[in-house]
Amino acid sequence: MSLYLGQAIGPLVAGFFVTFWFPLPFLIGAGMGVLAVVLIYFQVPETLETDSEQVEEPTLAPTD
Repeated sequence: MSLYLGQAIGPLVAGFFVTFWFPLPFLIGAGMGVLAVVLIYFQVPETLETDSEQVEEPTLAPTD
């Protein structure tokens, strides 16, 4: 439902912003994209282990 709401309201809001300055809707969209990237970078936890966090794999070969 929110997808359709965004598709309906997005052009309306962009039409409102274009009355002030033509590139304004594009700049707002770019700013929202940058904000999304920054939030994802800081809010989503890293899933890969770094070299210092990796545990040595056990081997089946006997050690002397």
